[in-house]
Amino acid sequence: MSNALPTLADFGKRLPIGYVDEAGVRHDKFELRDWDWDLEERIGAALEGAEGADAPFGRYISGIMSEAVKSVGTIDLDALKPAQRLGLLSRMYYSDMLYMYVWVRIEGLGHSLKLEPFKCKKCKRMIDFVGDLRQMEVQAVEGDPTKEIVLEHGLTYADKPRKKVKVATLRWSFFEAPEFEQAMRNPATMYLLTLQGGVVEVDGAPKPAYLTREHVKTMKRPEIVRLVREINNIGGGPVMSIEGACPHCKTGFEESIDWSYADFFGRSVP
Repeated sequence: MSNALPTLADFGKRLPIGYVDEAGVRHDKFELRDWDWDLEERIGAALEGAEGADAPFGRYISGIMSEAVKSVGTIDLDALKPAQRLGLLSRMYYSDMLYMYVWVRIEGLGHSLKLEPFKCKKCKRMIDFVGDLRQMEVQAVEGDPTKEIVLEHGLTYADKPRKKVKVATLRWSFFEAPEFEQAMRNPATMYLLTLQGGVVEVDGAPKPAYLTREHVKTMKRPEIVRLVREINNIGGGPVMSIEGACPHCKTGFEESIDWSYADFFGRSVP
């Protein structure tokens, strides 16, 4: 684990980027409700309204968060109508929503997460491991999460070759779209949707930019992959992995945490 990054326990209930409201004020803290029976019923009702576990992944998470999050900065979510709360969450950055979601999971079920058994890369024996979500690292982002990138080959946009683009981290609305479910099974679709959501400017072209399939067809795959990687990494947030050591041979490991499924809240231990 890197000494340069704080753990989730150290970082606390702050947002890695922060929500910027219509007045330009950045809200970088959040407060969660106590998970009592009242909240349990409120979340259940919200999930029914979002079609429950059959809803698009992002909308399912939004249903939970719209009831579990009490405030974002000075914004009291109780003072907002349900549709307004969902709209605010949709406009938040992906990494901020993911960070709050991990905290909601901790407060709902505790900090322990039992991983699926996996094989040690050294001794090849199976590892049955319970991780501590509080020890996850957190990458904070100062200022606007955007980055200018110069490509070697570039793309054709507005009938002209372009080599400079600006990318930004994704908003939560990206994960609420029905197309996201299809993209999880099709890498090409995921690349396209990520570029459409993350490329915000193309040098010399009208703003905001929007890349169609025809634009992406003019690009080289290594540069597509590079842009997608930059979009995914620029927003910081929680590092979704848990570290530990093999109980048999003591070799260290780092296992990714899969949070993109409905029963993320079900994989816990007492």
